Amino acid sequence: YRIMKYIFTIPALVCFVFLLSIIAPEAHWMLDNLSSFLPQASLGALACALIAPALKAYGPAIVLAGYAAIFGYVSYNAHSTEQESLTEDYTVLHWNALYLNNDLSAFAEHVSDSGLPDLIQIQEFSLAHMQSVESLTSLYPHYKLYPEATAASQGAAIFSKHPITEHAAFALGENGYEFVLSTVIQKEGRAPLGVLSLHTKAPVDKNWIQARNTSLHDIIPHLKSLKGKAEHTVLLGDLNIAPYSSVFKSFLKNAELKATTELFST
Repeated sequence: YRIMKYIFTIPALVCFVFLLSIIAPEAHWMLDNLSSFLPQASLGALACALIAPALKAYGPAIVLAGYAAIFGYVSYNAHSTEQESLTEDYTVLHWNALYLNNDLSAFAEHVSDSGLPDLIQIQEFSLAHMQSVESLTSLYPHYKLYPEATAASQGAAIFSKHPITEHAAFALGENGYEFVLSTVIQKEGRAPLGVLSLHTKAPVDKNWIQARNTSLHDIIPHLKSLKGKAEHTVLLGDLNIAPYSSVFKSFLKNAELKATTELFST
């Protein structure tokens, strides 16, 4: 009984979230994340459950200690793994403006006061933001603005201190929701840098989860094409996915990318 109780704790939680997602569609993001690490969590629960009954009253403590050890190992492994990184040749900044926020004046002022990155990428950029980014257009000689680029998306903008040697803007996904910017910039005396932006749909229901996953699949050829034009390539954006998600890990592998997230060693 005790073994079964511990084994089914995590699967029961997933089933609860699944039922909840039927009643409240916005709960799909919870199911999307939980399902990503269900196998590891279930194995951890089983290992702890085999030990816990023998120690009777200390069972719950053993289970908690087991999970702490698992996540501690993951964290240690992440930070102890040698990380490859770009040199400090370029600094880039990504910002999701949020379509409900009509004023980017504070953002522009902060950027001006804290030091100008080589490149700024803004998503969910709209006509309402045009006036508040005028200061950025005076600071960055090279920029591309796409307010409300399509009927389904909020557009995007990119600001660069250095010449933009190649640039393309195109819609991706169902109804053109994901508006993508593909840009190559080059600082004097440095190798060119390729930057690709992507903003996928949030996992609020099954259809949007599928649309997000499809977009991650469809962006890969564009990433590989950009890699042929620049020594380093960076994907910036709001991917609406957890870094420990199996879908995200598969995307990294297929796209031949390395995530900047350190905690989860992806």
